[in-house]
This record gives sequence, C-alpha cells and structure tokens, in this order.
Amino acid sequence: MRKFITTLFLTALSFASFSQKNMLPGYIVLPSKDTVWGTIDYRNWEKNPAQIAFLQPGSTERSYTVNDIAAFGVTGRDYYRKATVSVDDNTVNAWEVSVYNKELIHEQTVFLRILNEGKELTLYEFVNFKPHYYIAKAGGQVEELIYKLSKTSELSSNVITYEDFKVQLKSLLSANGTLSYEQSLKIDKLNYKEKDLVKFASQVNGGTSSGKVNFANNKKIKPRLFAGGGVLLPNFGFNSADARLHSIKFKGKFSYIVTGGADFFAARNLQHLFLRLELSLSSLQTEGSGTSNDYATSTTMKNEFSLKQFNITPAVYVMDYFLRSQKVKVFGGIGVGYNFSSYPTHEFTSTNNQTGVVTKPDNYPGFEKGWLGLYGRLGATALSKVDFAVTARFSGSSVNRIYTKQKGVPFSFQVLYLFN
Repeated sequence: MRKFITTLFLTALSFASFSQKNMLPGYIVLPSKDTVWGTIDYRNWEKNPAQIAFLQPGSTERSYTVNDIAAFGVTGRDYYRKATVSVDDNTVNAWEVSVYNKELIHEQTVFLRILNEGKELTLYEFVNFKPHYYIAKAGGQVEELIYKLSKTSELSSNVITYEDFKVQLKSLLSANGTLSYEQSLKIDKLNYKEKDLVKFASQVNGGTSSGKVNFANNKKIKPRLFAGGGVLLPNFGFNSADARLHSIKFKGKFSYIVTGGADFFAARNLQHLFLRLELSLSSLQTEGSGTSNDYATSTTMKNEFSLKQFNITPAVYVMDYFLRSQKVKVFGGIGVGYNFSSYPTHEFTSTNNQTGVVTKPDNYPGFEKGWLGLYGRLGATALSKVDFAVTARFSGSSVNRIYTKQKGVPFSFQVLYLFN
C-alpha cells in the first residue's frame, strides 16, 4: 500500500508539473524581421515544438506557429529558426527496418533547433519520432544529413546502413577548399549523433558560435551543488508493550542539521525532475517522563528517559518542480537514507513511587547503529539561489526491541544555498 501511495504521489507531481507555466525571457522574430522581446513558456522540448506561447509585456499571452514567426529563442537555453526542409521518416530502428520507402520523404515547414552556428556553417536538429540533422553553409540552403537503414527485400534479414551524411560533409568542406586528409578521416569516424556532429561543426567554425549560448554545451546536464543547514524537531515517542516506555511524554527540543550535496537534472523535456544526492549531519535530543501502573505490586512507576542521538546520513531523493514561475519554483519528492547513529546519551530510569526502588537498565530499549529511513520533502527554490524545505521521516525506526516501535514523525526545516 505504501509503495502504491508513493507511486501515486510522484505521478501526480509529474502531471501537475506539465500543467504549469514556465515563462522565461526570450524573443520572437516576425516575418518582417522585427524582433519582439518578452517571455516564452519554455518546455525544454524533446521534440521540436509546432507552436509556442509568447507573452509581450503589457499584452496578453498568445500562441505562435511556423505560419506566424520566422524564429524564436529562449535566452541562454534554446534557439529555433523556421525552415522548409525535406524530412525522411523511414525508421532507423534495426528491428523495424524494411525496404527503404521514398514515399516517406516529404517536405515540411518546421522550427529547427540551432545546435551550432558560425562563419562556415550552421547545424540544426529536428526531432519527431527520431532525430534529423540538417546542415547549411553560411547563407546557403538547408539540407538534411542523410542516414538510413534498408533491407534488400522484405524477406531478407540483412540490414544495410547508408551513411550518406559523411559524403555530404566531405563535399561541403571540399567546396570550401578546406577538406584535408585528417578531416576526411575524422568525418569517417563520425556517428549520426548530436554529440559527434556538434563537435565537428564547432571545429569547422573555429570553435565559435554566433548565439548567446554555447550550442555545443547546451544539452549537457551539469550537477548543481548545494550546502546549508537548519533545525530538527524529533517529535519522539514510544509505542510499546512495555507500559513504562509507552507512558513517557517527550518534550520537543530543537536540534541541528547540516547538509551538503549535488542535484542532477534529467535530460530534455524532463528537467523539472532531478535527483538529489546529499550527506547530512544531525543531532536529535529529547527527554520525557510519565507514570505507569505496576500491576504486579499494585503501585505506580515514575518513568524518565533521556536520549541524544548523532546521525550521519547519506541519502538520495527523487524531486519534482511541480509549480514553476520565474522567481519561485515549488518542489516535492521522496527519498531514502541510511543513518549511521551513535548515542552519547541513552538513559532510562523507572522509580517505584511506593518503595522508592530505582530500576536503571543499561541501553534499554536497544537502538540501532545503522538503519534505513524513508523521507518526504516539500519546499521552494527562490531566485534559483536558495532552497527552503521541510523534510519528514515517515518510515524507519532506530529502536531495536520487539514489541516496541518509535512513534511520531520527526521533521526538519532547512535553508540551502545553491551553487549554480
């Protein structure tokens, strides 16, 4: 049941995140070549968008398609340019390949994403159900770089690979008079992948790019480091068959928690999701007392307990920015951590109120030195620089005694600085 609730929680966060706006600074280029600045609902598109939502200051939000604008850009993120190109929709999955069908090649007007642009050439990408790459000499026509698979017949199991894009690239450099033997060998080793083609285009362009973003690095996902601290409220108690332990009411004492780690973001179209790896140092302090009945002697017992626990906790969280605006992003997620614990203070005392006899068993009840915890977290990132978060442990216990469990949900409040 708990696994089902966790899955349902993450699914709900994911659906909620896609429904939220993510307005970032950007621009559109009109057919008249005028540039209009504003904000664009940025979705870090995995597939090239057919339309975008654009908001100009002082006006209402409007959708634009390839019929309305010549280009658009999200500052520091992605840049797209309208073009009418040939699109080869033959599959490149070996298990789906049949005889090559020229009827699946068609013209289409799309927004091409600029991967690299310089004085010699521009490299573009278009993704529908597969990636397509396009090249254009400076001021020249855009042409698709051809990569295809085909069978000689429907009954054949032999799949032939055609890497015509290598011939195209050699022809392009040869026409410019810049094709050397070394470059020819490099082209022969290229794969039909963004990483290889961007590196090639960047080298041809002399390592320069005309945009405001380094297109060669636009898709790399770098970890975001963070560090900070806060307070922890133990919210501690015993749910036990031992009436002495069960009777104790604990006082809430704030303790400290210090945390550092790194966030790793998902690839295109999923950057609202991120993986957080963290290491925390925390101290839990609590004490309490209570009265229980000793039915064997028909007397009452005064019970006291004092605990100080020190934890070192490596943990991993799956997080989701499910509400996003320009200045604040709200996130939630779940995580699992392993606690390495020590107990500088661990005292239980039970005094018979009638006889005055004091019972003080050692290390009672027992506590684990290593144990798993399952955590939930809700917070917000302000100005992409500071996290404010509340974390609760809703599963996992350090108590090691039969018929005795730790009750209550300990939680912490932390402020983290993001080094991004």
